[in-house]
Amino acid sequence: MRLVQLGAVALLVSALAGCSLFATTTSICRDYVSFEGDPAALAEAADLVFVGEVLGDDGVELFNEVDASAYTIRVDEVLKGDVSESELRVISIPDGCTTPGEPADYSRGNQLEVEGKAQFFLSMTGGTWTTFSPFEGATPLGPNDELYWDPAAPSPTPKP
Repeated sequence: MRLVQLGAVALLVSALAGCSLFATTTSICRDYVSFEGDPAALAEAADLVFVGEVLGDDGVELFNEVDASAYTIRVDEVLKGDVSESELRVISIPDGCTTPGEPADYSRGNQLEVEGKAQFFLSMTGGTWTTFSPFEGATPLGPNDELYWDPAAPSPTPKP
């Protein structure tokens, strides 16, 4: 009986002190549009499309309440949009579900960890360049550095 009373007192003191016996975690999940298999439609939706190369990581930046990875990317050829800089700092959007205060989740891979020349599809988000989505933002070029879509067409179209 004495043990039950001590337990009740401990529970009351804990509640009054603002402590919880049950920890809670909040995750934020976002859905993103997918252009899988259609780089022309992705290019049309993106704010900036260019060919370039990742030069290296550039720390982290708070994005969607998590520390997301940032990279410096060299701009070789702009295919859509306007940019005057030869290098951009780009945030790689983490996977769809994040937990505030936790490191960014790249469980399906960080798309900006691409080697060699690639095509980049970016959005301007709050004054910062970001990948278009967690899964569509960088694609390696094809053989002989070819694109898989025709940026010269009136509306970007897939190549036959």
